[in-house]
Amino acid sequence: MTSVSGKVDPVVRRIRSRHRRGVGLGLRDFQAMPFYGLLFGALYASGGNVILLCLTAFGLVYLAYPLAAGFALIGPFVASASTR
Repeated sequence: MTSVSGKVDPVVRRIRSRHRRGVGLGLRDFQAMPFYGLLFGALYASGGNVILLCLTAFGLVYLAYPLAAGFALIGPFVASASTR
């Protein structure tokens, strides 16, 4: 199918069962030990607030968005380091 611009429209596929299974397994893990997920969430929220307060104190508020984006990239490394 072609759109108004003449380019081909992307095909939207359904979520497969393996993705649903992965989300289900993650939910099961969280339900088994909710403290760890909540602890990491609280650490990230407080870390983001510390970054924002430091940027405000030094007058570098324009760096808030780039540092917030980079701060979010740390999550996969923390998650892989916390698993054994």
